[in-house]
Amino acid sequence: MSSAMSNAQAAISSAIYGTPTGTIESATSAAGDTYSSVSSAIAENVASAGSIASGAYSSAAAQVSEAIYGPEQSALESAQSRLAAAVESAQARIASFASFATDGASEVADAAKSNVENLASSVSSIASSVTGRSRDEL
Repeated sequence: MSSAMSNAQAAISSAIYGTPTGTIESATSAAGDTYSSVSSAIAENVASAGSIASGAYSSAAAQVSEAIYGPEQSALESAQSRLAAAVESAQARIASFASFATDGASEVADAAKSNVENLASSVSSIASSVTGRSRDEL
């Protein structure tokens, strides 16, 4: 009976915990676990080193960009600077148009002045002529 009980207990233990492993199987399994652990640690370190290198590259690229283009602006600052540039451009164009208009107005004023002088000269000459005739008649 003791043998039957021992066999039953072994069968139940095998069913619950699985079959016992031998010394070679146990050593092989431990070596495999150790290899897996070591390779996992190496992979994590390589990934970490890659992440650090990527971060260093990103940081260097950001610093180079900032040195060339200045510090990064927010959307509001960017919109304000574009608007200021557009206003400045519009003011320059308006000043150019005003200068052109002033030059044109100056030419028109000179022409009008010349015409008024000619008209005054004509009126003076007509007045002299009329005055001369009036004296002759008197």
